[in-house]
Amino acid sequence: MVARNLDMVFSGWVGTDPDVKKIRDDLQVTSFRLSHTPRMRVDGDWIDGESLWVTVKCWGRLGENVAESVRKGQPIIARGRLESNSWEGSDGKRRSSLVLTASELGHDLNHGIAVFDRPAAPAAASVPVETVSTVAPAPDPWVH
Repeated sequence: MVARNLDMVFSGWVGTDPDVKKIRDDLQVTSFRLSHTPRMRVDGDWIDGESLWVTVKCWGRLGENVAESVRKGQPIIARGRLESNSWEGSDGKRRSSLVLTASELGHDLNHGIAVFDRPAAPAAASVPVETVSTVAPAPDPWVH
């Protein structure tokens, strides 16, 4: 059951390497776990709050690029639709999880540097072409 559906921005640290699942020949989903741990200043010292974990799902081209670019331990910022799923476990207890279906995702450059690389365009299908030349090539003017 989906309890909420919110558009939001989420930042944190990648907790698992991306997992790619092929849905169809032309569609895949890439998912990974992301942790956000708030930091608070208490009596002049910084302390970590309780970590919030979310599963991030990336569909289509975004998922393909995430699978090639994101690794466990990296800081990222993701924007998308947050859903709270709940169900009853086999032990009868209520369970819930957060899933962020990302529409945009990138590395958090507060923690490092990145290099952007545009993926290569798919190669066009090559069709063999027969050519017949009846003209002799012109002589090269630079060769004596």
